[in-house]
Amino acid sequence: MKRILLFFLLLMAIAMQGKENFADAKADLANIEASEYHKEKQVIENLFKQRAALWNSVYDDINFIDKFEKELQKLVADPLLAADLEAFEAAKNYPSDLDLVLDLKVIDIDDVIYGRTKMNASVKINWKMQSVASYYYEEIDYKVILIKSDSSWKLYDFSTIQ
Repeated sequence: MKRILLFFLLLMAIAMQGKENFADAKADLANIEASEYHKEKQVIENLFKQRAALWNSVYDDINFIDKFEKELQKLVADPLLAADLEAFEAAKNYPSDLDLVLDLKVIDIDDVIYGRTKMNASVKINWKMQSVASYYYEEIDYKVILIKSDSSWKLYDFSTIQ
């Protein structure tokens, strides 16, 4: 009877050790996935922040279209570049419709796929905004496409994910 009890306790100890190692492996896998896209997350966040800063400068000087276009070309590629320039023209006519981006943070990134010169990713961005009437926060999911041009990444396109 003592041998059976001892054998049973030994099996339980082995099973508990195995379960603990399995749990550690799951935690390690989650940490690897979280840090795996750290570089991509930074690239996308920096591009969105630089683009937002450029759009915020529309409030300061509405008549700087040449500088706006030149700076935007460093961050954005067509078709988004054409859309931004068109929106800039509209903002010149109706600047009060433009909300300020106070801050933004990419809080999640998934489904990163690299092509030869493109990168696709699903990102969640937390926006801190200021309208004419108030401050507000938004959390929006996007499908983002970057294109590599002149050895740097540029925003090619992005759309909201419902």
